[in-house]
Amino acid sequence: ALAMREELLGPSHAYIAQSLNNMALLLKQQRMFDEAEAMHRRALAMREELLGPSHAYIAQSLNNMALLLKQQRMFDEAEAM
Repeated sequence: ALAMREELLGPSHAYIAQSLNNMALLLKQQRMFDEAEAMHRRALAMREELLGPSHAYIAQSLNNMALLLKQQRMFDEAEAM
């Protein structure tokens, strides 16, 4: 789905960020933490660029990233989110 969306919408679109976020959640469940973190960071950066710093989806991305870091016992980094 991500590749299809990127092909249809280009590399930077809100739906791409949504797909990245969803893939990151799936990777987290599979305990593929490095890959999940990369997807979360990419989604967050895209959302910040497209939506600005105060949008609800930014909060969602920060929360998801913090939960991923917490699961890895990276508490200081999670709290900074």
